[in-house]
Amino acid sequence: HLLDGFGGHRLAAGLRMRLENFLIFREKFVSLANQVLLEEDRVAKLHVDSPLIASDMKRELFKFLKYLEPYGEGNQEPIFLFRGALLTEIRPTSDLKHLKLRVKVDSLTFQAVMFNAPSEVLQEIEVGSQIDLVFCFRESDFDTHGGYEIVVLDLRNVSGEKPHRIAEHIHDDLPAHSH
Repeated sequence: HLLDGFGGHRLAAGLRMRLENFLIFREKFVSLANQVLLEEDRVAKLHVDSPLIASDMKRELFKFLKYLEPYGEGNQEPIFLFRGALLTEIRPTSDLKHLKLRVKVDSLTFQAVMFNAPSEVLQEIEVGSQIDLVFCFRESDFDTHGGYEIVVLDLRNVSGEKPHRIAEHIHDDLPAHSH
């Protein structure tokens, strides 16, 4: 027995073991995971609540979202999708960890931020790319979008050949937005 104790719940697990057992435990754990998990199990997935179009971006939407708070277990933060947005600006932050983006959706331009952007993102997008953008809103001190900012959770380049990371698995079953 490699473990001295373990426990947890649906959203977390913990275990306790002696340091000398760690390498053996890791080897057995990875081996078991490789036997049990399918390839699609190894890809993070996002649930998109609704596609949006530019005209949806009104103060009323942000006020409504405020009524849904607080977010957490059993009340997940709403996640949205812009399809086919035109990427007009890409600016990495000074520490190169985050990206500031400017996207054009229909005839309106929006600023967005992608925190902890994987390095592959910059290799797969460029100004002029058409992208699908998965995002949520966060309150902001800047009044760019009714006091909220667009926080990019994922994206994919729909004008290129290779979709970015997880986004290739999340969009295609969503209905088109209709009014």
